[in-house]
Amino acid sequence: MQELRVIPIRLERDFPILKSWWEKRDFPPPNPRFLPPTGKLVISGEKPICGGFLFRSDAGAAIIGHLVSNPHAPGAIRNAGLDALIESLTQEAREQGFEMICCSTNLPRLMERFERHGLTKTDDGVANFGRVLCQ
Repeated sequence: MQELRVIPIRLERDFPILKSWWEKRDFPPPNPRFLPPTGKLVISGEKPICGGFLFRSDAGAAIIGHLVSNPHAPGAIRNAGLDALIESLTQEAREQGFEMICCSTNLPRLMERFERHGLTKTDDGVANFGRVLCQ
C-alpha cells in the first residue's frame, strides 16, 4: 500500500470530487458555503481517498462532519485513509484548543470506527435538523 498523506482541503480544487463521492453514495452534498475552512483530504500516491471537515464552536467542543470516501478506492486503502482522516481531524481539534470532539452518523460501520478511535456513543434515535437563515 502506498503511503497516505493528509493535506488541507481547498474547496475550489476539491469540492467537485467530494461532491461526486457524496452523490455516488446517495448522500446529498452540502452547500460549500456551509463547510468550514478546516477540512482534510487523504491521498494515496496522487489518488484522493477520503475527506472530512472540522466544525469549530465557541464552546470547548468541535464537530467532525461530512466525512466521505472514494467509492472506487480499494477497501483496505479506504479503511486506512478514514482512520488517518479521523486522527488528523482529532489532532487538529486538539491543537486548536478544543477539549472534546463530537460527531454523528447513522452508519453502523462508521459508528464502530468512531468507537475504535475513542469516541463514546451518547445518543440513539436522534434526527438532525437544519434551517437556512438567509438566502
